[in-house]
Amino acid sequence: VLAQMDEKEGVETFAQEYIQIFKAFYKAHAHEEELMKENETLQAQAETNTAKTAVAERLAAASKETIDQLKCEIQQAWKMVDSAHAREENSLEVIENLRLQISQLITEMEQRVQLGLDQSEESGSAMKDRDNFLKERECLMDEIVILKEQLSGALNVQEDLERKNSAADLRCSELTQELENQRNEINKELHIKKHLEEELKVLLKSLDEKSTQVTSLKHQLGQAQHDVGKLETNVKDLKALNERLQRNFESLSNRLAKMQVDFELQAESLEKLKNENSTKTHELKMQGEEVTRLHSEVSKVGNMHEQCVKKLTHSENQRGSLEQEKEKLKGVIGQLEKDLGTAKKQMENNRKTCDDLQKDREILNKNIQKAARGTFEQQKLLKEQEEIRRGLEKEIDNLNLETNKQRKMIDSLEKERDRYIFQSQELNQKLQDTLDKVKLNEKAIFDHKKKISEADTKFKIQENLFEAVQNDRNTFRKMLLEAQDEISELTQKLKVMSYLTEQLKEDITTKERQLMKEEHALQKSEKERENQKIEVRKLKDELHDSKEQITALNLEERKLHKLIQDTDEERKKQKKVMDQIIHEQHILGTELVKRNHELSLLYEKINILQNTLHKGEVHYDQRLEDIRLLKLEIKRLREEKNLLSKRVTSMTDMRQEIFHLERELTREKLKCHALEEELQSPLNIHHWRKLEGSDPSTYKLIQKSQLLQKRLLVQTQTAIKQEAQLQESEHLYLNLCEVLACQSGPRVAIRLQETQHILKDRERKMKCLVSELNMYKAQVSEYKFDLEKVNKELQDVKKKYFTQ
Repeated sequence: VLAQMDEKEGVETFAQEYIQIFKAFYKAHAHEEELMKENETLQAQAETNTAKTAVAERLAAASKETIDQLKCEIQQAWKMVDSAHAREENSLEVIENLRLQISQLITEMEQRVQLGLDQSEESGSAMKDRDNFLKERECLMDEIVILKEQLSGALNVQEDLERKNSAADLRCSELTQELENQRNEINKELHIKKHLEEELKVLLKSLDEKSTQVTSLKHQLGQAQHDVGKLETNVKDLKALNERLQRNFESLSNRLAKMQVDFELQAESLEKLKNENSTKTHELKMQGEEVTRLHSEVSKVGNMHEQCVKKLTHSENQRGSLEQEKEKLKGVIGQLEKDLGTAKKQMENNRKTCDDLQKDREILNKNIQKAARGTFEQQKLLKEQEEIRRGLEKEIDNLNLETNKQRKMIDSLEKERDRYIFQSQELNQKLQDTLDKVKLNEKAIFDHKKKISEADTKFKIQENLFEAVQNDRNTFRKMLLEAQDEISELTQKLKVMSYLTEQLKEDITTKERQLMKEEHALQKSEKERENQKIEVRKLKDELHDSKEQITALNLEERKLHKLIQDTDEERKKQKKVMDQIIHEQHILGTELVKRNHELSLLYEKINILQNTLHKGEVHYDQRLEDIRLLKLEIKRLREEKNLLSKRVTSMTDMRQEIFHLERELTREKLKCHALEEELQSPLNIHHWRKLEGSDPSTYKLIQKSQLLQKRLLVQTQTAIKQEAQLQESEHLYLNLCEVLACQSGPRVAIRLQETQHILKDRERKMKCLVSELNMYKAQVSEYKFDLEKVNKELQDVKKKYFTQ
C-alpha cells in the first residue's frame, strides 16, 4: 500500500499519517492481546483458588466429622467414669461391712476367752468353735490384706487421678484462654467480613459504572458507524458527480475536436474558394457571361457562408444555454448530440456543395475553352468586371472578418474548456475535503479506541480489586486452617483428658460443670463458625455473581472488538474506494499533463526537488541517529571510564596493601631467622619449653608466595587491559569531538536539545516503568512466599490428619 501511495503524486502526504495510524493500531492490537493473556491467567488463578477452597471445605467437613466422633467418645468416657465410680462406691461399702464383721468377731473372741475360765466343762465344744473361728479369722485376715492392697492401689490411683485432675484444671484454664482467643479471632473475622462486604459494594458500584461506560461506548460506536455511513453516501455522491463531470468533459472535448475539424474543413474550403476566385478573376477577364455566372455562384457561396454564420450563432446560443443549464448537463449533452448530428448533415451538405462547385469548375473550364474564341468581344466588359471584382474582394474581406470572428469563437470555446478544467480542479479539491473529513472520522475512531483502552485500564483496576478480594479470601482460608488445626489439637487434648479422668467423681462433678460451660461456649463458637461458613458461602455466591458479570463484560468487550474489526474492514474498503478514486484522478491528471506539457515539466521538477528534499531529510535523520548512537557510546565510554578510574584507585590501594604485606612478610622472615639462631645457640636453656603448636612448612610458605605472585600478575594484566581500554575510549572520545566540531551548528544544536529533552522524558518513563516492574516483582515474590506458606501449612494439616 505504501509503494502504491508513493507512486501516486497526490497521496504522498497521506503516507506518514497512514503509517502512524497503522503503528497505533498495531500497538493497540498488541496491548489487546496482552490483556487477553492476562485475563486468561487471572481466570486460571481464580479456577485454582476455587479448587483450593473446595478442598478446604472438604477438609473442614472431615474435621467436623472427627469432632462429632470425638464428642461420642467423650460421652462414652463419661459413661465409663460413672460406672467406675459406682464400682468404687460398692467396693467401699463391702470394705466397711467387712471391717464391722471383723470388729464384731474380735469382740466375741475376747468375750469367749474371758468366759473360757468359768466354763471349763464346755471346753471341748468351745475348742472346736474356737478352731472354726480361728480359721474364719485367718480367712478374713487374708481378705483384709487383699482389701488393704486394693485400697493402697486405689489410693495410688486416686493420687494419680488427682495429679491428672490438676493437669486437667490447667488444661481447662488453657482451653478457656484459647476460647477467648478464638472469640477475639472471630470478632476480627467479622470485622474483616464487614470490610469485604464494603469492598464488594464498591466493586458492584464500579461494575455498574463500567456497564454504563460500555453502553456509552456502544452508543458512541453507533454514532461513529452512522457517521461512516454518511461519509460513504457522500463519497458515492462525489463519485457520481465526478463521473458525470468526466462524461461532460469528454463530450465537450469531442465536440471541440469536431468543431476544430469543421473549422479546418471550412478554412480549406475558403482557401479553395480563394484559389478558385483567383482563377475566376483570370477567367473573368476572358468571359463576362461566365463571370456573371460566377457572381451568381459567389452569391450562392455567400448564402452558404451566411448559413454557416447562422449555425455559429446557433452554437453560441447553445453555449449560453449550456452556461445557464450547468446542473442539467444530461439534457444539454443530448441537445449537443442532436446539434452534432445536424452539423454532420450540414457538413455533408457542404461537401455536396463543394462537389457541385467542382463540377461547375469543370464546366467553367469547358466554357473557358469555348469562350476563348470570344475574348476579343468581351474586352469591353473588363472594366465592369473589374468593378465586380472589387466588390468580390470586399466580400472576401468580409468573409475574412467572419473567419476572424469564428476564430474568436474558437478562443471563447477554449476558454470554456479551461473553465471546465477549473471546475474539475474544484471538484478535486472537494474530493480532498472529503478525504480530510474521512481523516477526521478516522481520528474520531482513534479517540473511540483510546476510550476503549481507558475502559480496559478501568477493567484492570477492577481485576486488581478482585485480586485483593482473592488475597483476603486466602487470608480467611489461612485463618480457617489455623482454627481447624487448633480444633484438632483440642480434640487430641480432649482424648487425653478422657483417658485421665476415669475414677474421680467428686472432683469430676465440679469439673463437669466447667466442661459443660466450655461445651456451651464451644457450641456457641461452632454456631458462630457455621454462621461464618454461611457468610463465606454468601461471599462465594457474590464472587460467583461478580465472575459472571465479569464474563458478561468480557463478552461485551469481545463484541466491541468485533465491531471495531468490522469498522476497520469498512475503513479498509473505503480506503480501497479512495484508492480507486485517486487512480481515476491520476488518469485525469495524466490526460491534463498530455494537454499541458509545460505543466508536466514543472510537476516533474517539483517532484525531483521533493525527492531531493526527502533524500536530504532521510540523510539528516540518519545523521541524527548517528549522533544519538555516538552520544550513547560516549555515555557508555564515560561510565566505563569512571569504572576503570575506580578500579585504578582500587589497584593503587591493592598495590599499597601488597607492599605492606611484603614488608610484614620480610619482618616475619627476620623474626623466624632470629628465632632459629636462638634455637641453635640458646642463651637460657631452662627458659625454653615444648609447645603443642608447629610452624608452617617451607613448602606451604612457598605455595602462599606463589599464589600471591599469581594474583599480582593477574591484577597487573587486568590493569594493563583497563589502561588500554581507557586509551581506546579516550581516542574514540577525541574522534567524536572532532566529528561533532566538523558538523554544522545551530539547527543541529536545536535538534540535539530537542532529542535530549525527548531522551530525558523517555528516561523518566523508563525509570517509572522499572520502578513499577520492581514493585510487581516484589508483589510476585510476596505472592510466591504466601503460596509456599499455604502449601507448607496444607502439608502439615494433611500429615496431622493422616496421623489422626
